[in-house]
Amino acid sequence: MSDCDKRDLFEARTGGYRVYRIPGIVVTSRGVVLAHCEARKGRGGDWDPIDIVMRRSLDGGATWQAPFVAVDHRRYAGGGPINNFVCFPDRVTGDVEVLFCHNYARVYSMRSHDDGLTFTEPAEVTPVFGEFRQHYPWRVIAIGPGHGIQLGNGRLVVATWMSDGTGTEFGPGRLGHRPSEVAVMYSDDHGRTWQCGEFVAHNEDRFRHPNETCMAELSDGRVLCNIRSESHTHRRLVSISDDGATGWSEPHFDDALVEAICCAGFIGFDTADGRGFAFSHPGVLERTMPGGPGERGVGAAQMKQ
Repeated sequence: MSDCDKRDLFEARTGGYRVYRIPGIVVTSRGVVLAHCEARKGRGGDWDPIDIVMRRSLDGGATWQAPFVAVDHRRYAGGGPINNFVCFPDRVTGDVEVLFCHNYARVYSMRSHDDGLTFTEPAEVTPVFGEFRQHYPWRVIAIGPGHGIQLGNGRLVVATWMSDGTGTEFGPGRLGHRPSEVAVMYSDDHGRTWQCGEFVAHNEDRFRHPNETCMAELSDGRVLCNIRSESHTHRRLVSISDDGATGWSEPHFDDALVEAICCAGFIGFDTADGRGFAFSHPGVLERTMPGGPGERGVGAAQMKQ
């Protein structure tokens, strides 16, 4: 792998925010690069006040416009965090579809017709997610994070993780993010409506607390989910569906992909000799969760189908 040109787009303790976390980056159908993340106030925790900030590049990432607030948490009742902002560049309409969550309890949809320069008024789509409660009593829900994907047939797909909130990791009065399970959402009308797909991974002894999941389309049209979990195996979980919504295969560990219990990046792209994939994730296990020694490292892998 060749060296990358690296630059800091969001820097902690600047712009009135303590930290910037949970990044995402996409390229629109007109070639505009959009980078976004959660801009966290307070102590920078998951339940502190959080806005979504974004930057745009018109020259492939060589230069970047100034950051701006794409979603302001103060617009929503009770304040609290805006979290898990996920973009879908739609190559059919040219729009950028967006899903995001408020307070880990409500989900909103909006879109941009001008490559992230402006966005439509957010519309709440939380009632759609009520269908998941027929199978799992969630009280905490989050999209992605990272980015969504569009399949060859135009379908928009994103993984969703949810928790019943019984975990105590955030202390008294705050819902936990564990235990957790993973399902998918999809849209066949360019984000105008969303539907619940099937569950991909359940919480069990083998697959402890599956959550943040990234996806890619394979060369034959099937869809692969690459799943974070807290399993003691410390390898990423993988599951495959024919249509990106139903019939997910039994998850299995990918021995080549270390799991440091951290969000990962995963994209599919066309190459001259097939379909390629890029996977980014901490590549060491010195620290896997609070209480472990050392620091999370950084690693990356490239794979060909």
